[in-house]
Amino acid sequence: MKLLAIDTSTEACSAALLIDDEIDTKFELAPQKHSQLILPMCEALLQENSITLQDLDAIAFAQGPGSFTGLRIAAGVTQGLAFGADLPVIGISTLEALAYEALCKHPDASIISAIDARMSEVYWAEYSLNNYNSIIAAGSEQVGKPDVVFSQSKREIVTIGSGWKVYKEDFVAFVKTHNIIQSYPDALPSAKLIVQLAVKKWLNKELKKAEEALPVYLRNNVAKKSVIKE
Repeated sequence: MKLLAIDTSTEACSAALLIDDEIDTKFELAPQKHSQLILPMCEALLQENSITLQDLDAIAFAQGPGSFTGLRIAAGVTQGLAFGADLPVIGISTLEALAYEALCKHPDASIISAIDARMSEVYWAEYSLNNYNSIIAAGSEQVGKPDVVFSQSKREIVTIGSGWKVYKEDFVAFVKTHNIIQSYPDALPSAKLIVQLAVKKWLNKELKKAEEALPVYLRNNVAKKSVIKE
């Protein structure tokens, strides 16, 4: 199996190449430079591993939620590469990717991923592992003020994502009323996490056509808010 993954959903820009069980990655914290970096990252990974786009089985991308501009870049690059090489695409949730990172360390916990959505809001969702070791969501992905974030899980809770750092003061009440055993407020989505989650979708044939590589914004009117700086 050969999968290429890209992520430009937050201030981090990254690409990852999976060849069988090995993952090679490029990662850089570079706000506002994603459009300049992501293609060279992909090209470098392919060249360093002596393969071409045509050798890949699929291209995975972080579909969101996240930065409006960043999500458009990831979707656009994915579409372009997939069209050119006639490859299927795999979209992965950024919130699920963060949860996956936490679940690898805390498999028995309930994970609440929260990413800074600007405008004093967060993108968030809750995840856990079922009896088959698959990630399941407790509900749909949401966007809203930090005080709307909640959990009804009886499990211990792990929090992850930039939302828990940016809105730390807004989460004081949540922290007091929930059994939080660990927090990873500095964690960011990455192509390495994206490609790991893409493996299962590939095996399950959950594939889409290149033109279906579309962002997930959650905010229906985000495109109209041109004054927002991502």
